[in-house]
Amino acid sequence: MIEYIYNSLRKLFSADPNKLLEYDRIFSLQFIEKNIKILKFENFEAEYLLYFEKYVNERYLRNEHLKNTYHNFRVNKQIRFTEHFQDELFKILFSLGNQKKKFYHYTSFDSLVSILQNNTIRFSGIAGLNDKSETYYSDYLLNKNIKNPFHHTRIKSFNSKFILSTSLNKDELNQWRLYGDNGSGVSLEFETNFQGNGYYFLFGKIAYGSEIFNIILDLIIGLIQGYNSFAIFNQLSIWKNFVKHEDY
Repeated sequence: MIEYIYNSLRKLFSADPNKLLEYDRIFSLQFIEKNIKILKFENFEAEYLLYFEKYVNERYLRNEHLKNTYHNFRVNKQIRFTEHFQDELFKILFSLGNQKKKFYHYTSFDSLVSILQNNTIRFSGIAGLNDKSETYYSDYLLNKNIKNPFHHTRIKSFNSKFILSTSLNKDELNQWRLYGDNGSGVSLEFETNFQGNGYYFLFGKIAYGSEIFNIILDLIIGLIQGYNSFAIFNQLSIWKNFVKHEDY
């Protein structure tokens, strides 16, 4: 099972030699074995099993292929990945790699005045994005059909997360047009001089397309079929905000 997890996740980085090297450096078989916890259902109390079934149904089983696989195989184990495991995977997936460590935020001149006056920069609530379909793209990949997308629990989740959009290009026409007050605004330069990511703050480069979540879904399905085990990535609700459709 450990080798299967290693090889499955390795596919995430097959197109980027530098990220592949970083994955191989950190995610040894020993590292994976140390950072997963296998729980057998026979050791669970009935109350926990009911909670687990509800969690799996609400979060994963809206994807028909995954749902059918889950119900056609006798799942008797749960695999949990530690926070450290998921944090390290996130860092590689959404890292800037060897690119420059400066980034740029396009905004209006009025916003610049407000930033300077208050000595703060405002992050936008996910629920207030211009195109709300951005927030549902990863959900669509994972679930295919989202039931009641404006359910109060989803809205509460959106309202508790905030985003600052930046670019690696300091002078890009499309960024000026969309975010820099149609060319009359400003481009603010920042440096990544903070020490990595934390629990309340994550910084990463956007990934475009469906490959990341397709590979993760394949991994979850493969663990069900080959090992009767269901894998939990509890940080998917965070990762999804770093994945967008190619059109963006």
